[in-house]
Amino acid sequence: MTDTASHWQSAQAAFAQGDIALAAGKQVYDELIQAEMLEYLARAPASCDLVVAANVFCYFADLAPLAQGIARVLRAGGRLLFDVEKGEGLEASFQVNGRFTHSLAAIERALQPAGFALSRVEETPMRVEGGKPVLGLYCLAQRG
Repeated sequence: MTDTASHWQSAQAAFAQGDIALAAGKQVYDELIQAEMLEYLARAPASCDLVVAANVFCYFADLAPLAQGIARVLRAGGRLLFDVEKGEGLEASFQVNGRFTHSLAAIERALQPAGFALSRVEETPMRVEGGKPVLGLYCLAQRG
């Protein structure tokens, strides 16, 4: 997307062909990448000011490699916006829905070694599943 003040590069990385096809139909991305997330982050250039990981962290038990990879592609001062299903304790918990939950303490433990500091966390229901709200944490972190 281009506006009169600056140029924004937008890309979507996904591992499922269906996700890429859906994104292509929207015609809003400059680039679409089909790849395994950690492999892509290991080779992508350090060129981002913002990474948005919506409905991504819930598919990783160990958030540390993901945080390291995202830190590698972010410029200094870059931001990471993401969500997780709220959990308890320092370990991820695998749920019957195929997703992992993560506590705030576990998130901080994964982000800090990668150079991130949380600047904002909002707790709110993400959706209703089985007639019950699924609590989520919406997080904004900044790379030092």
